Amino acid sequence: MNNHRYTFIGIIFATTFWLIDSSLHFLLYEEKTFEFIPSEFNELWMRTAIFVMVIALGTYADYHTKKIIQKELEKSKIFFATIHATHHILHNFLNKMQLF
Repeated sequence: MNNHRYTFIGIIFATTFWLIDSSLHFLLYEEKTFEFIPSEFNELWMRTAIFVMVIALGTYADYHTKKIIQKELEKSKIFFATIHATHHILHNFLNKMQLF
């Protein structure tokens, strides 16, 4: 669930959009019946296109976020390896200074 957070949010937004759009058509355009799946082909493909685009945006956000997190983890590993090496070099230098 945590790996696909934005995809899940996209599904929720897309479904909410579909319900709101259906409700607006019923209330504002004074259609006789409430149609969850519209009978007009033009309306159906427009809602479907927006539905798919919102879900695709959520999927893209998940993919892009995962790539950013992986890059940051690699940077973090390199940073800690550098710090560890610096401590090791400094410790060796201080031990050699005790000989003088």
